[in-house]
Parts: sequence; C-alpha cells; structure tokens
Amino acid sequence: MKRSISVTIVVAAALFLAARLFSPFDPEPPAVQQPTEAVPAGDAAFLALAVPFIGRWEGKRNCAYFDPVGVATIGFGHTRTVTAADVRNRVCWSDARIERLLAEEIMEYRGRLRPYFTAETLRDRLPVRRDVAYTSLAFNVGWSGAGKSTAVRRLNDGDIRGGCKAIGWWNKAGGRVVQGLVNRRAEEVGLCLADL
Repeated sequence: MKRSISVTIVVAAALFLAARLFSPFDPEPPAVQQPTEAVPAGDAAFLALAVPFIGRWEGKRNCAYFDPVGVATIGFGHTRTVTAADVRNRVCWSDARIERLLAEEIMEYRGRLRPYFTAETLRDRLPVRRDVAYTSLAFNVGWSGAGKSTAVRRLNDGDIRGGCKAIGWWNKAGGRVVQGLVNRRAEEVGLCLADL
C-alpha cells in the first residue's frame, strides 16, 4: 500500500513537471519596473479607446502562426520578435502580454504619425476619438502612407470633415475594394467625425 502511494506521488510529480516544461504557453516575462510617473492622462484615455478599437480590426491569435505570406506572427499581427521556431513549437502568449504589446505598437504608430500633423492640428484638431481614427489608419496602412495622405493634409488645412471622410478612401488591397477595409474605414470615419 505504501509503495503504491509512493509510486503515485512520483508519477504525479513527474507529470506536473513535464506539463510545466513542455507547455506550449510562453510564461509571462518578469515584471518590468514601471516608471515612477503615471501615464499622461491623454495617453491613458487614448489607449483605453485605441487598444480595443484597433485590436478588434486586427484580430488576435494567442499562438504563433505563419501569416498568408509565410511570416511568423502572433497576437494582433506582431512579427518582430516571433520566429519560425515559435510556430513549430506552438508557442502561445497570454492575453495580457498580447494586449500590452499591442498598446506599445499603437503608441509607436501614433508617435510616428504625429510629425505629419501641424502644431495647430496637434493642439486643436485631434481630440481622443479623432486621434484614434487616424492612428488606426496608420496602424493598418503604415504611418508614412497615412501621414502623406489627403486625410492628413485636409485636417492640417482645417478641413476636419473632409479629412475624416478621406480616411474612407483607403479601402483597397491589390487594387480592388475589400469589404473588410470598407467596414473598418467606415468605423474610423465615424469615430473621426464624432467630435464635430
């Protein structure tokens, strides 16, 4: 009887250890030391709207995969730190890690788009919802394409309505209109116009 209990304990411990060692889930990285100052209120309000809005359009996959052109990808389309080995080993990340990464990437796109706006636009024409709409466009088409677009040019000229409507023109892929892009652009335009 004692021997069967000992064997059961050893087997259970071995199974637990094997599950921990060979789990496809990538453990959370160590906690990063947070800066002492809080996230600026404008950035916090921006991220509170931008992360779910952009994330919904990008689609989320917790486990690494190859995208349609063969690039190793995870989360909301993240490719920078994912490898083919991650796909082969079925590496998966937690929702929290994926959303944190999305927030960082959104802030990067927002920061790269901002130099295309005039000081007056940054000060007076970019309330949070409009900021999210333009950042969502940049996240989807690239900050250079968005920054050099008629949408930004019109906004900089003070034509807020015209700038917002021009966001809707980015609805093609491969030279043809794509319904998913039509839908995304319609929501971005609606968000952009919300504060008029």
